[in-house]
Amino acid sequence: MLSGICVALHPRAKWDRPGSPIPATASLTHCSILSNGSRMWLHVFMDGKEHALHGFKMEEHYFDDLKVGDRFKSEPLNVTEKQVIEFAHKFDPQMFHLSREAAERTIFKGLIASGWHTAAMSMRLLVQTLNFAEGAIGLGVDELRWPNVVRPGDVLTLETEIVDRRPSRSKPKYGIIRLRNVTKNQRGEIVQTMLASAMVPRR
Repeated sequence: MLSGICVALHPRAKWDRPGSPIPATASLTHCSILSNGSRMWLHVFMDGKEHALHGFKMEEHYFDDLKVGDRFKSEPLNVTEKQVIEFAHKFDPQMFHLSREAAERTIFKGLIASGWHTAAMSMRLLVQTLNFAEGAIGLGVDELRWPNVVRPGDVLTLETEIVDRRPSRSKPKYGIIRLRNVTKNQRGEIVQTMLASAMVPRR
């Protein structure tokens, strides 16, 4: 969720009451934007009441839109204890991911997220931030590193840089991009780094 003071409204956005115009005299004080990765809903507080707008669409990125050196930064993602434990139960059932009490007796001195959970959260942030048109097809990941642990209560952000791009020789409707992804916590500590290659549709 994005939160902050809104200074402009999308001209094609509509109120939750279809066809109802945006009041010209309304006093807009605060807004929150919710996203599912491709579309956004704007919840605004005007004249002391909460309203909802819809119809926002995040910019989609095709291969043609991306250049070497382009940088992107995600919105923050909160990590909860429930998420850490649920992921571990399904995919990485080790005690320092499953039990706060057991984790206290390990070298970590507390519950930590699985590295694969960190990778999954980073993937979510990447997809939401770049919003690849028609999706990106992963071709592989190199140099995946977890230099610091992720703990419940951490807030993660992802920084992405396009380090290489080329048209696909075998699939002319696609291009191949090379990404450098760095995931950080709220203290600016790096919790994951990786290089990845993906195939992205061309316009």
